[in-house]
Amino acid sequence: MIFPIYRELFLLQKLLRLLVFASILLFSCTGKTTINADNPKKAERPIISYAKRLIIEMSDGYSQVSILNPWQGARNIAQNWFLIPEGETIPSFIDTSEVIRVPIKKIICMSTTHLSMISALDKEGSVVGFSGTRFIYSIDLIQDVSKGDIREIGYDDNLNKELILKLDPDLVMVYGIGSESAGYVAKLKEMGVKVVYNADYLETD
Repeated sequence: MIFPIYRELFLLQKLLRLLVFASILLFSCTGKTTINADNPKKAERPIISYAKRLIIEMSDGYSQVSILNPWQGARNIAQNWFLIPEGETIPSFIDTSEVIRVPIKKIICMSTTHLSMISALDKEGSVVGFSGTRFIYSIDLIQDVSKGDIREIGYDDNLNKELILKLDPDLVMVYGIGSESAGYVAKLKEMGVKVVYNADYLETD
């Protein structure tokens, strides 16, 4: 009477092994990487692990940066840039209006957190303008303000656009509190200024 039970268990075990093997075979076949034929130079090496609103992917000759939903309440908003070394040829499939030449020599910032990042890179000398210089707490940067090396460029719709053009920055880094920030950003873009959103304050990690 015991033998039929053991026989059923043996068959059940054999069936489970067969299912596991079939699953492994199925996933190994469907998990292969495919190549995008339309863009063979698609970036393949993401270097950001935790941020949800920033993607940086490295490819041969350039890096692609994507900033996602950079202000509170933003939905399906993406800002894309290509970082290409100075002197390198821009690939034909890249829009030149989306190119930022690196390394950046002159930058204007809108937040003290941006300054902290630049200080961590030991590139404080690249800052030529700031929105709210009285809020700067770095001694070195305060000295640069007093010497006139860092200029006050104003706020939001009251930005000193003429001064920004005169400073001729490689990049203006802004933060968005709401969709209204897109207004003055659009005006800067119309003047040919490269404007990048920094959504660091919205990250949860």
